[in-house]
Amino acid sequence: MNIRSFYWYSLRIVWFPFGWEIRNLYIEYLKNTLLEKGYNEWHFTDFLNKEGVDIMCNNILNIKSKIYSINSISKNGGKKEYFLAPTH
Repeated sequence: MNIRSFYWYSLRIVWFPFGWEIRNLYIEYLKNTLLEKGYNEWHFTDFLNKEGVDIMCNNILNIKSKIYSINSISKNGGKKEYFLAPTH
């Protein structure tokens, strides 16, 4: 199993009843790792989209204390692509 497969499945394992909490902590850990390497929030969003992570969960969108909004674009027969945008 390569690292991408591990990453993909590790986000989708159901840790009942604490699945979402663990998933959110994992997302926070990934975000902090990317920020430490010099990436910004836009790179983080792009990373999430490329890796196929579901970013519709409101808890995941609460990055640090900043507030973000979702802008959705419908294309490819109704397929939606999501972006995080600073509201300030």
